[in-house]
Amino acid sequence: MIPREEIKKNAKKAILGKYGSAATASTVVAGCIFAQYIIIKGLSMIMYSDWGLLLGIIPGILLLPLYVGMAGFFLKIYQRDDRTSMKQVFAAGFAKNYRRNLTGMLIRAFKLFLWSIIGLVPLYFGLVLILMSSFQGNPMVTGHTDLNDMTYIIFFGTIIISIAGFIPYIMKAIAYSMTPYILAKDENILPSEAVKLSAAMTSGYKSEIFKLCISFAGWLILSVITLGIAGVLWTGPYMSASFAGIYEELKGNQLPK
Repeated sequence: MIPREEIKKNAKKAILGKYGSAATASTVVAGCIFAQYIIIKGLSMIMYSDWGLLLGIIPGILLLPLYVGMAGFFLKIYQRDDRTSMKQVFAAGFAKNYRRNLTGMLIRAFKLFLWSIIGLVPLYFGLVLILMSSFQGNPMVTGHTDLNDMTYIIFFGTIIISIAGFIPYIMKAIAYSMTPYILAKDENILPSEAVKLSAAMTSGYKSEIFKLCISFAGWLILSVITLGIAGVLWTGPYMSASFAGIYEELKGNQLPK
């Protein structure tokens, strides 16, 4: 795998060469995500219950193949394919193998959810213990205002354990990051095999991919400062093209026999 700086350099050149198409595709996807957010908020307010939230998540699930279409689109951008067009985002994600793409992305999402529990469980129980300890130290209950030292121990312990618990999740997120690119590139691969192949491709390269992600910290901060505008118009396309570059570098890695 070539140095991450070279991958980012190639990605930047590719994006600038097709900036109009890249920015348009990123804007459309951001619009879809924002629309999903509006639907969730609207249904939650109308139904006054969690059912609105659950119903609002459904469009997000159905739109998961859109990420496959985006992966295929930015692969062509990175490869400097002159046939790249905006319609390929929807064609690759929805018109071709929609059920397969949806299944593959759902498998990835479910696996990541399971790994996230490792960090969420200690966080949940830690918060419960903190609330219980704080309640016992409440002046309305005990008559004094000093917080129990155990509260601080539980608080910092919970933070440390939760952060440590999320490390496996981050590693697995990197391991499965090539899934949409694999689904976009190979129309015949099975959904579960795409997830497995992604893990095999990234084996031994997770630290390099993680460093590449961290290198976008400045751009991500700028995206937050600009209320997402920089993220839609530059950071998102730049990162997507960079991950397409990672796929190009690692696609020769095969599943173990």
